[in-house]
Amino acid sequence: MGWHGALTADTEWSGEVLVDGDLLIPQGKLLRIHAGTKVRFAPKPAWSCAVFRSAPEGWPIETTRRELCDIVVQGRLEILGAVGASISLGTPEEPWGGLCFLGQGRGRLRQVRIAGARETSLQALDDARIDCVGCLMRDSEKGLWAMGLARVRFISGEIAAERWGAICCEGSQVRLERSLLRGGEQGCSASGWSLVDLTGCRFEGQTESAVCALDHGWVRMTDCVSSIPPTRLNQARIDALNASTL
Repeated sequence: MGWHGALTADTEWSGEVLVDGDLLIPQGKLLRIHAGTKVRFAPKPAWSCAVFRSAPEGWPIETTRRELCDIVVQGRLEILGAVGASISLGTPEEPWGGLCFLGQGRGRLRQVRIAGARETSLQALDDARIDCVGCLMRDSEKGLWAMGLARVRFISGEIAAERWGAICCEGSQVRLERSLLRGGEQGCSASGWSLVDLTGCRFEGQTESAVCALDHGWVRMTDCVSSIPPTRLNQARIDALNASTL
């Protein structure tokens, strides 16, 4: 039997888990996933919900994929893997919708491998707060997308997205430390009064830009290495200390 719908009580997962529809963690509820757990997603959801965000252009944009299984977090999600006992969310062979935090959603992610999310591995909207340590995101179009008042910390991990590694916009803040952003068109970007703070990060294999700041975005780089120089457009700001280009 699979999991779908809104959680009605605090819940813990271990072993092998099947998500067969959108899973909603409401405000006030907790989902804790224990070390070594493998979470798989059904190809078609038995139940789905729609999550929209406002756009600067004035119309709503749907952030979940109704044809795929999503995990939507308004409460708390704790994914507590460990070195040698990581947690896997999805596989490259089984597409799913990804993690979406919104409202007052809170996340603590440790040693988790997120794979196969078709569009975005991890979205942080509204006033979400997410803390990631030792996490790997791969096989999605976008790795991390933060917007609004969201705050994300990503430490000692890797993002290997097909197009964009980390996108920070609309006033959000993302901090990446000692992490690798690999492949795709663009490593990370900041726009719309948002901030990306990079410390000890490495960028490899991007085809267009490793780091881009545009439209009043701000990027701070300390002790970073990239294969392509940073790009700055439209009243944006890039501060680089001990940043080098291979």
